[in-house]
Amino acid sequence: EDAVDLEERRRAKRAAARARLQSALEAARSELRTADRQVAVLTARREEVTEGIADLERRLATARARLEKVTAELDEATGTRDRHEKDEEAAQQALADHDAQG
Repeated sequence: EDAVDLEERRRAKRAAARARLQSALEAARSELRTADRQVAVLTARREEVTEGIADLERRLATARARLEKVTAELDEATGTRDRHEKDEEAAQQALADHDAQG
């Protein structure tokens, strides 16, 4: 009976050890699933931010191109205004000279 009792205790210990190991495995799997979900969420969030940055870079490039175009137009308009200003001054001077001769 001692041998049977010893065997029974050995089996009970093994069963308890297996139950502990099974429980540890299930806990590890649960933690892995949680970590997997967190990685998926953060990966999606990073992709979202990366796409946002790409969009901002495209918009910035478009704005810079518009600025370049407007600056060129402004330079041209300023040159035109300067020429008209000189023409107006010359016409005013010619009129003043004409009036002074009279």
